[in-house]
Amino acid sequence: MKSQMQPYAAQRLAHVAFGPVPTTPRRRTGMDKSNTRRQPWRKTIATSLRALTCLLTCALALAWPAYAPATDASASAALEIINGPTPGELELRGHGTVELAPELIVEEQRDDGSFERVQDLDGGTMRLVASCDQRPGTCVTIDERGLRPEPWSGLTCSSQCNGGCDRNYPLFGRFRFVVVSCDRRTRFEGPVFELSRPTHGSRFRRP
Repeated sequence: MKSQMQPYAAQRLAHVAFGPVPTTPRRRTGMDKSNTRRQPWRKTIATSLRALTCLLTCALALAWPAYAPATDASASAALEIINGPTPGELELRGHGTVELAPELIVEEQRDDGSFERVQDLDGGTMRLVASCDQRPGTCVTIDERGLRPEPWSGLTCSSQCNGGCDRNYPLFGRFRFVVVSCDRRTRFEGPVFELSRPTHGSRFRRP
């Protein structure tokens, strides 16, 4: 037992006196060498992925405004529909710039207070045009300068610009004008106005 403890005691004394005894470096195996050779490739791939991610993020940030919903522009700008002095006349006034669809909609108020669209006015639909010789595009731009469209006559067929209709009868009751944004996501509703009951005889009675 004494002879076995002597080498260990000698090593402990050497460690205290001279510090740790250096050991022989472990020889690298084939797997260690292979891992060492692969490390530069891993770093290169990781660096490329980070650069690609940064480029994609920047590209999306630059392209985002082009794909922003059109409703943001319409919803953030106020549009005012003003009834004219004569029932059927109106003015559109924008506080900012608003892109509208070209249709001019008329809705009738029912006895329960709800509104229903009046169909087939002017032989199809009325338009946001300042004169009947105009042909509106896909969208109509309204800004601070405003727009006074051709008024509604109150008739069912020759409502605005369709002068060649012989099946007219006048409408009466409570109505309002409605326009929608060009992307058709936002409605703008005007105040109610009233058309009086006609007194022109039986041939003008509403069916």
